[in-house]
Order: sequence, then structure tokens, then C-alpha cells
Amino acid sequence: MLENGRRLDVILNSLGVINRLNSAQLFEISINFIADRIIEKMRTMKRRSDMEKILWKFLSHFNERGMESALQKYYKNLTPGEKEEFFQSIFEYGIFVNIPPISTQEKPIFDILNDIYKEFDWIKPYDVFIDKWGRRIKMLHPLIVGEQYIIRLKQTAKKNFSARSTGYLSQKGLPDKSNKSKHNQQLYSTTPIKIGRDENNNLSIGIDSFTLAKFHLFYRSSPAARREIEKLYTKNPLNFKKFKIKKRFKNRNVEILSAYFKSFGRKLDAGFGGLRVDAFDGKLHEFNYKGRKYLTTYMDMRQRLLDERWKKNFNRTCHVGTKEQIEEAYKMYTNYEKARISGKFAVNCGFMMDEAMRDDDDE
Repeated sequence: MLENGRRLDVILNSLGVINRLNSAQLFEISINFIADRIIEKMRTMKRRSDMEKILWKFLSHFNERGMESALQKYYKNLTPGEKEEFFQSIFEYGIFVNIPPISTQEKPIFDILNDIYKEFDWIKPYDVFIDKWGRRIKMLHPLIVGEQYIIRLKQTAKKNFSARSTGYLSQKGLPDKSNKSKHNQQLYSTTPIKIGRDENNNLSIGIDSFTLAKFHLFYRSSPAARREIEKLYTKNPLNFKKFKIKKRFKNRNVEILSAYFKSFGRKLDAGFGGLRVDAFDGKLHEFNYKGRKYLTTYMDMRQRLLDERWKKNFNRTCHVGTKEQIEEAYKMYTNYEKARISGKFAVNCGFMMDEAMRDDDDE
């Protein structure tokens, strides 16, 4: 229970969340935890203006669909009595926010929560207590406590005995898969912990595909690379250096596949020399800019930066003509500005834009 006597229904095993790569449940609890802490803060405030300030500041982080703007507009049209009832309803029912699907989000929830914790640095986890031996005992670690929707499934674990090997490799030293337990040839699965298609898709949301491939190489598919990562655990971790891919770090799965081809006189041609398929050769490149990733050409990314810098100034002036004439006028305007500020920027756009991406500074 919490210090205020509120009892907890469920405590999640954090390892279970991480192993299943289902982070959305942590986001749901965290948002409701922050909202509860803000409501507790508002209850101590005597002036309604102070409550309004903290409420709008919190909801501004969830304004991607205009929720906070619409709510503020609605609130301003209320009478003083209705505004009082508005906050009483918050005290009774809580603060509701709308989270868009991951595929349509402008900013990841993780970053939004990080910004909120920085802005409201007084928000801390709850101290949690248990009643034992006739007295209240404080748990060692504070907890994030919030509401969460949980669906109870119509099944039990009595008939579903589950066991599997630990680690990422089988006894053969491979991340292979066995279906013998499904066909009643074994009592339980001896398949090691598997990072499959769904896990790879989830991980790809937040990290570069090459980094994910490198992870598989060092932890699973290359015996030489696995011996290399052993240094992290057996040598001085303070002297740890970034692992680099070397020619001897062969993917064992690829070697086995090549052996199958060789047995009937064929050779596996991956179409590239090395362990990495460069998906961004030619004109396509990956850019990280202001928290978003762009897969585009240098020229298209350069135009995006130019538009961001000069489009507003251009739109402040009045332009009359057809769409084509106005687009041509904007093109002439940006060309003039580029030449006026820096001839080098206009010519050597590739180098200048790389610097802009690295420093998060489009100027």
C-alpha cells in the first residue's frame, strides 16, 4: 500500500516487461502516475490560476491532435462556477489524455515522458509499504504506481507447463529453433531464448537496423564476435572500447547456408563485400534531424532545411499569380538568400548538411 493507504492490485515484474519488449504498458502506467502526482499537487493549491497553469503545462505535451488547445478553448467559455466544477471532476475522475498510434506519432512517448520528468522535477516515485508481523514495513525501492487496463483471459496455466533453455544459443552454438515439444517428442522446449520477427520489428522502431544486425552478430550468430564481447565481462569495464566488426566475425548461419550450396556445386553470392548490406547507397541516405529520421537524398534534405528556414519569411509577403509563378518566385528567393549568406553553402551542400545533422543546427 501507499503512504496514503491506497492499496496496490498488481506489481509488474520489470524483467517480464523487458523480455517481452512490450513497453507500452510502462508508458500507460507512467502517464497515469504523472497525472496522479499532478492532481495531488493541485489539491494543495489555493488559487485556481495556479491549478490552471500546471494543468495546461502538463497537457501541452499531449497536444499532437489539438487536445490541449481544444480543452483550453472550452474551459475559457465556462463560468466561474463551471470552472470550479471542472477541477472537481478532475479530482474525482482524473486527467484524461489521448495517445495517437505509434505509426502516426510525431514524437515518441518515451521522449515525451522524459521531457515531462525534466519539467516537473518534483515528481518522484511512491514509497510503498507492506503489513507484516503486525507492523508496516517500507519496501526497499520506491515504485511508479498508476492505473492500467488489464484484460483477464479465459485460461489458466494448469495445463500449460512452460520451460525453455536460457541464453541465446543452442547446444550446437546456434540460435536455431526446435519444434519437437509441439509434436510431443520432448517434454518441454529446448529452444534457446529467441529474438524473432516480432521482437526485431519492435527493436527496429527505436534503433538503427545496422545496430540491430550488429547485436545479433555479437551475441548470437558469430562465435568469433561472441568471444570478443566476452572482454566486456572479463576485463576492466572502464577501459571498454567500442566493438568494431572485423573480417573474421563470420555469421555462422551464413556459413552453414554456404556449405549447403557448396555441396551441390553452387555459391552463395550476397551481392556485397562484407557483413553489412548498405541500404542507403546511391542517392538515398538516412538523416537524424530534430528527433526524426528521414530516408531521402542530400538534395531533398537540403531543400527541407531551406524551406524550414525561409518559407515563413517568404509567406509573410504577398504574392499574386499562378501556383507555378509563386513556386518560381520562392525558388528565386531561396537562391538569392543562399547566395547572399554563403556561396559555399550553395555549392558544397553535402558537407554542410552533414554538419547540420550532427549539431542539430540547420543554420
